[in-house]
Amino acid sequence: MNKIIENDLLGILKKIDLEKLRNKTVLITGSNGLIGTYLVSLIYIANREKNLNIKVVGISKSQPNNTLAEFSSNRNFRFYTMNLIERTDIEENPDFIIHAACYAQPKKFLENGIETIKLNTEITEKLLRSIKKEGSFLFLSSSEIYGQPDAANIPTPETYNGNCSPLADRALYMESKRLGETICKIYKEDFGLDVKIARASSVYGPGISIHDPRVLGNFLNKAFTKKHIELMDRGEQERTWCYIADCTLMLYNLLLHGKDFVYNVGGTELISIRQIAELIGKLTDSKVTIPEEENKKEFIKGAPTKVQVDITKITQEFNLMNFTTFKQGLINTIEWNKKEVLI
Repeated sequence: MNKIIENDLLGILKKIDLEKLRNKTVLITGSNGLIGTYLVSLIYIANREKNLNIKVVGISKSQPNNTLAEFSSNRNFRFYTMNLIERTDIEENPDFIIHAACYAQPKKFLENGIETIKLNTEITEKLLRSIKKEGSFLFLSSSEIYGQPDAANIPTPETYNGNCSPLADRALYMESKRLGETICKIYKEDFGLDVKIARASSVYGPGISIHDPRVLGNFLNKAFTKKHIELMDRGEQERTWCYIADCTLMLYNLLLHGKDFVYNVGGTELISIRQIAELIGKLTDSKVTIPEEENKKEFIKGAPTKVQVDITKITQEFNLMNFTTFKQGLINTIEWNKKEVLI
């Protein structure tokens, strides 16, 4: 296992009680993704360090990535390579389900609109039907459901209903996540299931490669291949980025110990796209070029100008402090790429 990821996971293990998972089975959809990989890998470390005998079933459309492939021969881990739209049947009967499967990259969810909608709605409902009565279910929603909040609702609390248009370019993603949340609410209230919702915001870290077309991967690619990062606009959009280890800690806290139903999951530092480019430039000794005027190209149209979720609820409930700084998380991401991608 990559040492950066392993150190992240060992750090998480010191901060959370996973005893509820002892001898249980956890199903994680989207296991090959950034979040899914850390969710699965933490169980491997927990079994190794604390002998919890937790079993993991991972589902992804593609073969297990390099990190997960290391666990393939372990009897406690089983990976299914399948499209959830086509089938959801597995041999195992999980005690816990984390539904993290979905297209998160705008280009991909725009190209796979109906599949994205089904993953967030139809598949969510199928998975909820499969959970044991005494089990727990965590739905990975998104801060995208808030749309474009007004200034009075930034930072955005869980109580904000959102400012979204069902006809916007990105509506298929945000509206299907919203409907997925509604389905979760029905199963919680009508069937008494233990269901939690995590509205995750701008998660990053080792696993975001230079081949990822989103902003962080795109900038890293330009830095490593050209030593020159050229912004397509002024880079004034802002996000509170959440390091993957911090996100993983929050998600398992919600699944196992959460007292409420809906939680924002995010970081603490508000960082602009321009600041990301400049920091990557400094860390990789790359030139950064920023256009003089704003560029209103179609492919960036519709993205929120400022995303800052209010994480007061989750930080207070679980006494979370000492979040990974954006700079340190970025250093880890760069080093991971050097060791695992640029070889």
